[in-house]
Amino acid sequence: MRSIKTNIALISDDFFPAKTGVGVHLNQLASELIARGFNVTVLTSKNKNHKSEFEIINGVKVYRFRTLTIQGFPQALPTQSEIKKILLKEKIQIVHHHYTSFLMVQAFFAADKLQLPQISTYHFSVDVITQPLFMKPFKSLILKKQIQFLEKMKFLFIPSSKLLDQFKLKYPQINSIHISNFFKMEDFSENKSHLKQENFTILYSGRLATEKNIQLLIEAFGKLSESKKNVQLWIAGDGPLKKDLLEHATRLGVANQVKFWGHLNHSQLSELYKKADVFVLPSKLETFSLVCLEAMTFGLPLLLNRQLVSATEFVSQGKNGFLFDIDNSNELVQYLTYCYDNQGELNNMRSVSYDKSKAYNTNSIINKMIDHYRQVQNVV
Repeated sequence: MRSIKTNIALISDDFFPAKTGVGVHLNQLASELIARGFNVTVLTSKNKNHKSEFEIINGVKVYRFRTLTIQGFPQALPTQSEIKKILLKEKIQIVHHHYTSFLMVQAFFAADKLQLPQISTYHFSVDVITQPLFMKPFKSLILKKQIQFLEKMKFLFIPSSKLLDQFKLKYPQINSIHISNFFKMEDFSENKSHLKQENFTILYSGRLATEKNIQLLIEAFGKLSESKKNVQLWIAGDGPLKKDLLEHATRLGVANQVKFWGHLNHSQLSELYKKADVFVLPSKLETFSLVCLEAMTFGLPLLLNRQLVSATEFVSQGKNGFLFDIDNSNELVQYLTYCYDNQGELNNMRSVSYDKSKAYNTNSIINKMIDHYRQVQNVV
């Protein structure tokens, strides 16, 4: 594919170091675009650990704005004038949004005034944004405004093919297309061989937040530990519910068997993927989970909430994992018990998971994205 020198701005409240799947995706996307000759500018949030409002990270120009953190979500608070100056300075040609937030709104209007083509990726729904109680009364209004913005995008990239079908039926006026997230194995350890532990190890990785429904996983683990010996639950990630989850594990009497690892870098997280026996994602809300791609690439069997729109894109029931009902912790216990009792069969599941991960090839996905960048630029 011919490389084109394009100046692109990626808009996201999470970037580096990534705290969410969106941030992980954006790091990988920026790296891939740089490798293909793009000039990449990221507009993002600033926390107390960031000493400068501007830095260059692996060739990516990063601009950070004063930020307010709400329920664990950073919310950058730039003015339209600040963003406009950056877009002009960096001679931006395309604006690609990745986060529904105040930053997106301000960037949208600044880019619109400059008549720049804009694209968005649908990483999460309004349901995630309105999880805090004080936000719930505004859900209908936020959804209405979100759709109004998405209608003005040249393209809306939707990672899940099942979600795309739903979106086209409900919002045919939006120019939505399927472009999956991808996962770069090179960002993790090259050795993905399973390292068997003495204990049967269940892994969760992600934010510790309400929509992730981790309480259900801890509850199911508590029931499993009543009948099975040598079991442990690893929880990787950080978030506003960490204290509540620690207390929940203590109440159930399994605190000594539940390990909270906190936020981990790629190298550290890869070690957990290699040592775990199964990966569980009990989330109530996901569009297309990057951690599932990561787990599959390491050959882990997956146990997912069957109500997730992308669940069947990751799991073939009984072949590389199981889908369960999040309203019934006993069903999750049943599948965890099956995995514990049939650990020899998990080897077959690992092979299927790894093979399924190959469908999310980085090059083909990035090339499809670049094709759409070219279209909005009228590049032949």
